[in-house]
Amino acid sequence: MSEISNQEWIDKVSIIYCQTKETVAQEAAGVGCRMATITCPCGRKRAMVKMYQCLYCKIWMCDPCAEAHFGQTVAEYREEHPVGA
Repeated sequence: MSEISNQEWIDKVSIIYCQTKETVAQEAAGVGCRMATITCPCGRKRAMVKMYQCLYCKIWMCDPCAEAHFGQTVAEYREEHPVGA
């Protein structure tokens, strides 16, 4: 497991806090899960159903940020794990 600095940890916690606050506010306003949006750390706001959440750090990300975070594009993953193989 890689080490992260205290500031990196604080930044991640801050992002998770903001994303959680954003989703709780939408839930309280009666926004359905298909209409709910969330803001990626890059600032891009998308429908939550089109975002990816990291299993380990719990941060929600848009497609390009998720690919950078996970270290692999969707095309690369599909090439390594073909459906029906």
